[in-house]
Amino acid sequence: MQFFVFFFLCAVIAFPALADDETCQKARSTADIMRCVSHQNEQVENALNKAYEEVLRQTDLDQQEPVKNTQSEWVEYRKKACSLEAEQASEESLKRIEELRCLNRIAQERMEALEKLAMSRADKIEEAHSQPLWMNALAQDHPKVFWRLGEVQMLDSDCDGEDEVVLTGLRVADDSGALTAVLGITEDPVTGRPQNQAFEFPVQEQDEDSEIMVRSVCAADMKADFLSNPQASEEGAGEICAQALIISDDECQGHVLYWDGQNYVFENSAEQSEE
Repeated sequence: MQFFVFFFLCAVIAFPALADDETCQKARSTADIMRCVSHQNEQVENALNKAYEEVLRQTDLDQQEPVKNTQSEWVEYRKKACSLEAEQASEESLKRIEELRCLNRIAQERMEALEKLAMSRADKIEEAHSQPLWMNALAQDHPKVFWRLGEVQMLDSDCDGEDEVVLTGLRVADDSGALTAVLGITEDPVTGRPQNQAFEFPVQEQDEDSEIMVRSVCAADMKADFLSNPQASEEGAGEICAQALIISDDECQGHVLYWDGQNYVFENSAEQSEE
């Protein structure tokens, strides 16, 4: 039954984000939109609860506690992520609408994942265990990270002639609830246990003039893209990989990750450009 726990850890971001329902796009006022997304929220929450209850019903009693704990962690993740997303709204009146849209979108993804899991019977268990080795390794080594499995990239990040799996995710701190963005790089071997590395950086930080308020450093939806590494062409560069990754979004200047021949070097892109 261990595969249940793994599926719960990753299901939240294993599916791409869904677009807003077209019926809400026909609303003529802010009040109409609020009523529409609130109604959607009721529907998707009811469907989500039914899917979750069905998975619990199919789970052995001695395995239900981990399932319940993981669901609670997912609820906390959704709350924090959607609160952060709502803060990006330009007008105060739109923040609740954006928060509801986020809650609906993530709940819809979660519901679909639970429904698929609930359909898995004995003849499906072998298929569930046939997940890629790198996926199982990430789930075991970083159980508190919600990986965006729907946005996996295969890139030769260390120039060894073999592609690595590159993806991003979010971790919610147990004590403070603070969000941390995570970049993961893992091997994809045919056999043997994949080796992986995770690089973390904060999504929020405390304002210098306030002990309570926090400001956004980077929004939660981080992206990882390839770019040419300028340091690879410098004199004495040695085995520095000619390719690098830039991890960024609209809220931050980005971070650059590259292989220096022995290790990954993680730098702020702004600092790199000033050198």
